[in-house]
Amino acid sequence: MSGKFGYTAEEYFGMIGDAVERLDTSSTASLRSFYASIDKVARLAVTQRVADYDIAFAAGTFAKADYLTKQLSIDRFVYRDFNEARNIIRHIDRYTDELQHLWAHDAKAVAMFVSAIYNGAEIPENLMRSFPVSPRRREQQKLLATKMRVAVVGVKDDVIVATLETTGEEVSVICRETQRYLLKLVSEGNQMNLVLPRRSRQRDDALEAEHIILHPDLLVNVTTIASCFEDYATDARIFYFNKIKPSQNTIHTLLGNFAGMMLDDTIHHIDTTYAKSILRFCRDNALAVVQCASALGTDFHTQAQKQLRHIKYVIDKVMPAEVNGFDSRQVILEPSFVCEMLGVQGRMDMLQIDFRVLVEQKAGKGVFGYGDHPGEPPRQKTKHYVQLLLYMAVLHYSYNIPQTDIFSFLLYSRYDKSLLQLGAAPALLQDAIRIRNQIAWSEYYLADGGFDIYECLSSSSIQPHATAKKFYDTYIAPALDEITDPIRKASPELKAYFKCFMTFVQKESVLSRTGTVTRDDDGSAQLWLLSAEEKAEVGNIFYKLILDAHSCETNSYGAVEYVTLRFPEDNRQDTYTSSFRNGDMVIFYPYPKKAMPDARRTMVFRANIIDISLEGIRLGLLDPQTHPDVFLNRYNSLWAVEYGAGEISSGGLYVVLHSLLSTTDSRCRLLLSQRRPIIDTSVSLIGDYGDFNTLVLRAMQARDMFLVIGPPGTGKTSFAMLNILREELLYETSSVLLLSYTNRAVDEMCGKLVEQGIDFLRIGNKMACDPAYREYMIDEKVSSCSRLDDIVELVIKARVVCATVSTLNSHQELLSMRHFSLAIVDEASQILEPHIVGLLAACCTEDGEESIGRFVLIGDHKQLPAVVLQSKEETIVTNPLLTALDIRDCRHSLFQRLLRRYVSCPDVTAMLTRQGRMHRDIAEFPSKCFYSGLLQPVPLSHQLRELPYPDEEADPWTKLLLKSRVVFVNAPLPKSSPSDKVNTVEADIIAEMTVAVYHLSPDTFSSKTTVGVIVPYRNQIATVRNAIDRHGISELHDITIDTVERYQGSQRDVIIYGFTVQHRYQLEFLTANDFVEDGVIIDPKLNVAMTRAREHLVLVGHAPLLINDEVFARLIQQL
Repeated sequence: MSGKFGYTAEEYFGMIGDAVERLDTSSTASLRSFYASIDKVARLAVTQRVADYDIAFAAGTFAKADYLTKQLSIDRFVYRDFNEARNIIRHIDRYTDELQHLWAHDAKAVAMFVSAIYNGAEIPENLMRSFPVSPRRREQQKLLATKMRVAVVGVKDDVIVATLETTGEEVSVICRETQRYLLKLVSEGNQMNLVLPRRSRQRDDALEAEHIILHPDLLVNVTTIASCFEDYATDARIFYFNKIKPSQNTIHTLLGNFAGMMLDDTIHHIDTTYAKSILRFCRDNALAVVQCASALGTDFHTQAQKQLRHIKYVIDKVMPAEVNGFDSRQVILEPSFVCEMLGVQGRMDMLQIDFRVLVEQKAGKGVFGYGDHPGEPPRQKTKHYVQLLLYMAVLHYSYNIPQTDIFSFLLYSRYDKSLLQLGAAPALLQDAIRIRNQIAWSEYYLADGGFDIYECLSSSSIQPHATAKKFYDTYIAPALDEITDPIRKASPELKAYFKCFMTFVQKESVLSRTGTVTRDDDGSAQLWLLSAEEKAEVGNIFYKLILDAHSCETNSYGAVEYVTLRFPEDNRQDTYTSSFRNGDMVIFYPYPKKAMPDARRTMVFRANIIDISLEGIRLGLLDPQTHPDVFLNRYNSLWAVEYGAGEISSGGLYVVLHSLLSTTDSRCRLLLSQRRPIIDTSVSLIGDYGDFNTLVLRAMQARDMFLVIGPPGTGKTSFAMLNILREELLYETSSVLLLSYTNRAVDEMCGKLVEQGIDFLRIGNKMACDPAYREYMIDEKVSSCSRLDDIVELVIKARVVCATVSTLNSHQELLSMRHFSLAIVDEASQILEPHIVGLLAACCTEDGEESIGRFVLIGDHKQLPAVVLQSKEETIVTNPLLTALDIRDCRHSLFQRLLRRYVSCPDVTAMLTRQGRMHRDIAEFPSKCFYSGLLQPVPLSHQLRELPYPDEEADPWTKLLLKSRVVFVNAPLPKSSPSDKVNTVEADIIAEMTVAVYHLSPDTFSSKTTVGVIVPYRNQIATVRNAIDRHGISELHDITIDTVERYQGSQRDVIIYGFTVQHRYQLEFLTANDFVEDGVIIDPKLNVAMTRAREHLVLVGHAPLLINDEVFARLIQQL
């Protein structure tokens, strides 16, 4: 261990002894010389001891000593004393008289640490006699709690006055020097977390805290914080630029993603060749690879192979030998966390299950000038260190892991000496918390209309480091100005539009994380703001789930890819009331059997729901795990499934809205209704589409845009979308982009394409795709490609591409590298304007031309719109520049806005009026009340069929069912009810009607097509299900009972709609989407509920209550 020229432990003890003999404690100069001597011992001893390890360390002694403490299992008190001695050495100028009392303690601390790192070498007796026997005296205020939540009252005399959440007691919070910036940020009502609060030494009646977290319910991503620590500056204002900066897919991004895959493969012990690995990477990242295909040359492969070698060496050789307790079988890949205590969230690259080994991989460069020579270690970039520090802080503060127990590494896989060990850095962590708080404040500031800041934001807003000014002025400043210049140069109308919808999106983003004023369950903060029981009531959690030896399914590489969690016998009814559906993205995590589930207390796994059954829930992991032990080692644990916090993001929408600023003038003016759409009447049809020839011809002659209104059952997908598509494909050079709001609607599109024999490419999450169409998913399509050129050709030449709007917003690279002659957008009335306008404004990188030549929007604004969290008052547009363009309400879709503008222009607008779903009697009320009587049956045979006469011995419910195609059952109010959202009387009536439907045709009954039940509340779903099950007819158990929102797009032969409401205030919820058009009240929710029925519609409710609403009154009166 001493090396050829190194010292032994005995020699280090001799150096300390010599320093003690020379010491004159009455002389400050002598004391400082003494400290310089023991500092030299500390540095030499530690540096020499780590010399044989194949791990790089940050500059200085701390990171090396920190590593040795963990690797050699050194007593934490010995390490604490050593660190305190080093702290005095580092700040020796601050001490004078105190050194006379401290020197012996500090010399002992260094000697004890040297002894510990050199196998317990014995300290000479004569040296020990010069050390004190009693420990160092420490003054420390008593810790009051691990965390306190307070609400700000105000700032008084440089102190934050706040009230405690638990008691309502008013307290004063003193900000330390590094926290005084908060005095200018906080305002009345703001929430704060006091992390490790204590009584202040300055004032007995005041509190201090190690960290103060502003707006803790607004989780900020760790990478967002770290991105403000750039080489050229550390500034929270960098956040403003990053928020709207177009994402760039570069060769460096690809290399980083490939290195990440190689880390996963190495942990999984996948034995394969580089050629197979890079081909698999290209298949899994087809769009990004195609965009950078020209750069995937020899240099890329050389770099990639080098990184692969470095990763394998570190994981297979270095870490098992030199990281105490490391076990690759116990590693979690890409674990996510939600840390309300620090107000952060994120995902780590690699973490051991005991939280003792943390690795963050970086495929790029460290600090310039380090690590480029063989054997030379890299130096960490500050932003990478900040990222690692915040991860360590989560483990320490949230999970109570001592920092001295955490091995924390940056894996710079570019370099030969890749593994860089880093320890705690309290000052830098405080800086990271400051940036985090400033970002959280900025999020609220922008949501409150602060986007005006972008008009004065430029590169001059950032103060670069003195050493980086030339670099900043030459390279960074022009890039930053390129982001904000388009805002300043935009026309007044475009600038107003940009600010208006950016504010709208920002408010939605904040509310989606923190919850609305009236409903906590709307935001991801419900993970901790609501109890498990409250979350179960609204259907947002499965818990008390069981994971056993049969739960884990491995893939061909032996990695766990699927996990099945079983429901306990007494908890299966939750499947009926939950809001979870197949394809949903969720998190799942373990918790102790005697505790309640809390996602903040452990790492969580991300997954898609594959299937929900009475037995359990099957999940597909987004990040397959190395070994079943990752799950099975959670002894005495139950499991919970919830919606993830942090997976809810509006990040891409800011970028796509920004793209509107740089689109062509023609497209911009079209989207803002500043010019009329171009019509070319010389265009004629090539194909023949029968009754739809006129519609298709007008759509083809519209050279900019065309709007199709598709009321329920009119075949907007089967006929409008499909026939326009077929005509477009008759032009050899054409290509079509098919978009929709939901994956279910995209599935429906795919079904029509398959029926017609039209080949297509689908982009998105295969878990959310119907298995019948997964062979058309891009990753499946490219699986047969053996060369990069084949992948490029497949993506670039695909004539029909399908996706959801949200998927395409996440894959803008497709629109940056190719043109589509036409885009057809189904469900357009459900798509909020910011979600679609950026796609329609996208331009190709190569020529700057519009990526989408023409677009057809298909929708029906009289059915249910997209869900908006803001109140109606908040989304109203008042800017006269925008109202002049008919932009009235941000909650309206682009489809609805353009329809208002062009409703009387048949050249660009058409309405489908022949419906083939509802019997004419069922369609009568919706047609007259909502569509001006324009809806007519096709007619199909079932639409004209007369009802049979009921048997005289039939039960009353069957007779009622056969009396009329539309029936209203007046239900009395329950005498008592456990909740306003549960109506047992209606549930019993619905059950009786369902049984009657079954008995009418038991031989042909199908739970998927015969009958469905719609109710407004999830609580009522379980009540109805239980009422039906009591009749003991097994075939009825699997019928769909759901909310009207979930039924949109579906149909059944018989629909039973239970209003459920028992009080007048609940009518507000039932009619929340109502609006007035041409003096007529339109009720989208009632419209959708009624128009799901093909042959029978049964309405159940309390008439005296319902008639308080005008539309309901008209309906009941008619029946």
